Amino acid sequence: FIQVSNKIIILQNLYKMLAGKKALVLGVANSRSLGWHIASRWRQEGAQVFITYQDDRFKKTIHHLVQTSWGPFSVDIGLPATNCDVSRDEDMEALFKHLESRNFCSKSTEIDAPKLDAVLHSIAYAPPTAMKEGSLLNTSREAFLESHAVSTYSLIIAARTSLPYLAPQSSITAMTYIGSNKVVPNYNIMGPAKASLESCARGLAYELGEKGIRVNCLSP
Repeated sequence: FIQVSNKIIILQNLYKMLAGKKALVLGVANSRSLGWHIASRWRQEGAQVFITYQDDRFKKTIHHLVQTSWGPFSVDIGLPATNCDVSRDEDMEALFKHLESRNFCSKSTEIDAPKLDAVLHSIAYAPPTAMKEGSLLNTSREAFLESHAVSTYSLIIAARTSLPYLAPQSSITAMTYIGSNKVVPNYNIMGPAKASLESCARGLAYELGEKGIRVNCLSP
C-alpha cells in the first residue's frame, strides 16, 4: 500500500497543470487579496510563484503570510516576496533585477534560461477621499490622475519591464471589475480607472500578440 501511495503522489505531482512554470503576482496586500488566492492556487498546481507588496507597511503581514502558508523558507533561499511600488518606475526595474539575482527569471536568450510564464496584475487604488465622497462628480483632478496612474499605467510599465523576461507563449493578466462597464454605486473613480485598464489591456494584447504573448483581463 505504501508503494502504491507513493506512486499516486508522484503521478499527482507529474500531472499538476502548472508544473515547471514560473509566475509573478503584483499587488498582494493581505490574505484577502485576490492576487494572494490566485498565487496560492497556482502554487498548488505546481508553479513557482513570486509575489510583491507595495512597501514596508505590508512587509510584516506578507512575510508572515508567506512563511506560514507556503514555507518554511530558509534564510539562504529567501522568501518569494518583495516590495514594489508600481507608481515608481525605478521600483519596477529594481524588482526584475532582484528576480534575476535570485535566478527566478532572466533576460538571457539561451534556451535553458529561466523565464516567466505568467504575470498577474492585481493592483487597484484610488485616494480614500475620492472613494468616500460618494460621487464621481466631485472627483478632484489629483485623485483622477493618481487612480489612473496606479491602477492603469502600472499595467503598461509592468508589461514593458517584464517583456525581456517572458517565455514564449506566456501571459499577462489584469484583474478588473464589472464597474468598468456598468454603474456600481460608490465605485466612483475606480469605474473609469478599470475601463481604462481594460482598454490598455486590449492595446497591449494587439501589440504583444505578434510576440506570442497573451494579455487578458479577469473579472471575478
